Amino acid sequence: MNHKQEDSQLIAQTPAGLSDFQQMELKEKGYLLLDILDDHQTAKLRDDFMAQFADSHQSKGFNTTMNVSAAALREKTDQYIKARFQEVVSNILPGYRILFSNFLIKKANSSSAVGIHRDWHYVDESMHSSFNLWIPLIDINESSGRFFVLPGSHNIPHGPRATPFTDDLKPFERPIRKLSVPISLKAGQGILYHSGLIHFSDSNQSPVDRPAIGMVNIPLDAINYHYHRSELPNAYLRYQVDDQFYYHFNPQNLPPHHYQHELITDDKSEDFTGPWLMEYARNTHQSADVVADYYDQHTAGYMSTYGEAIQAFRPSDIKTLYKYLIKSIGLNNGMKILDAGCGIGGPATYFARKLKLDVKGITISKVQVEMAEKHIQKQWWLRGKVEILHGDYHHLQEIFPSNDFDGVLFLESLGHAYDLKRVIQQAYALLKPGGFIYIKDFFPYEKTDPEEQRIYQWVVDRINTAYAYNVLDLNELIQTIRRQGFEISFIKKFDFKDDIQARAAFEEMCQIDLFGNMQEFRVAEWLEIKCIKP
Repeated sequence: MNHKQEDSQLIAQTPAGLSDFQQMELKEKGYLLLDILDDHQTAKLRDDFMAQFADSHQSKGFNTTMNVSAAALREKTDQYIKARFQEVVSNILPGYRILFSNFLIKKANSSSAVGIHRDWHYVDESMHSSFNLWIPLIDINESSGRFFVLPGSHNIPHGPRATPFTDDLKPFERPIRKLSVPISLKAGQGILYHSGLIHFSDSNQSPVDRPAIGMVNIPLDAINYHYHRSELPNAYLRYQVDDQFYYHFNPQNLPPHHYQHELITDDKSEDFTGPWLMEYARNTHQSADVVADYYDQHTAGYMSTYGEAIQAFRPSDIKTLYKYLIKSIGLNNGMKILDAGCGIGGPATYFARKLKLDVKGITISKVQVEMAEKHIQKQWWLRGKVEILHGDYHHLQEIFPSNDFDGVLFLESLGHAYDLKRVIQQAYALLKPGGFIYIKDFFPYEKTDPEEQRIYQWVVDRINTAYAYNVLDLNELIQTIRRQGFEISFIKKFDFKDDIQARAAFEEMCQIDLFGNMQEFRVAEWLEIKCIKP
């Protein structure tokens, strides 16, 4: 059978264009799974790879034909794949062509993981989209190195994806890994994905090598651009390149000067990634993991700057805050209190020392539970009076009995909720009739001027990113509380002056910059809210 016959067989089962639903899915999620090859075609391509190209992949882990130094071999591989798949691509994506293609391999039983990344820019994405088509030639499962994608992440605003590679996504690695979706594929299936989609893959721990085919596809009428980082901040060299460029391409080096190029600037940054991740986690009910990771990583830093009370709004003497809270909340001897989002139990242990209370605390962070237990063990008089548990306050009824508490406290913790309505419902169920919830938190100002409001929202987004928070909307909170059946006892400002030294020290230590080049201003007001269950 000649190549032409093989090619026609290869194309026959490929759908002519994507359905409306597939196009919508590709636009929203950034990826799509497709049946491309049958068993015979897959076996033939796998055999050809082993016979003609496998010797060029001598790496002990992960390698691609694009990494080999011989331009002739890169071109041979590219032409081989294009001859068999250009019409496939044209059928799936009418008006597109293969820009370049290559074989990829993960060696058997190897450390061959591919880290979190986006692929480079290949076109001006303000005008066009580029898509990768990746087809494994053996089954892809947990042992052979699954493909992971973060659905919708191609929509995160960001600057040009340029060479040399820099790991801009490193600060977000843990939440990205938790939120990403594993993709298992049968040999011959393909994943079509936007070049800007965040993705990664596991090591191949199976006993056989894992070959795959990769293709970058761009519109026929699109200019092929390559972006290289400039020494100037937020600046890039944009080269207009041809297909031959990829046969000699070295991502560490500037492209040859004969390619026409220009200097462009772009002020977008990865600052958008954090807010997008929090919103995505909230919408998919997964932000508890994000918050847990945040406090597992940062509690030690909080302890070194804040002490045992992770409270940003505070007077200079933390005991003054505690005394104020006891009086304002209305804590009395004999009460049973839940501190929801208790940190290491600073306020809880103080309340238990000063009053005869039964205090429970709950935190999503295992690190905080361990630190709280050590803290309590050092104070023998607290044993039996304070208990700190690991758990999610979205599921309080799974941990505590109903109608059992006199009060539930949210001391700068309610903004970590991904489902505000559920948390309020859970707190209501735990309370005895006449019980209360008390909320201490900050609420953004609302501005009539659109540009001023946009600036305020920009700072709020940076707060959400820096603190794994979802800053509360006062109107939404009050509506949620009232619909649940609570009666509002008070909403008021605090009767003490804020001392920002602890917060400033923490932000300096963590290199948190909430205002960029702007002069700092007060973006929100701190309020205390108490509500009663009738």
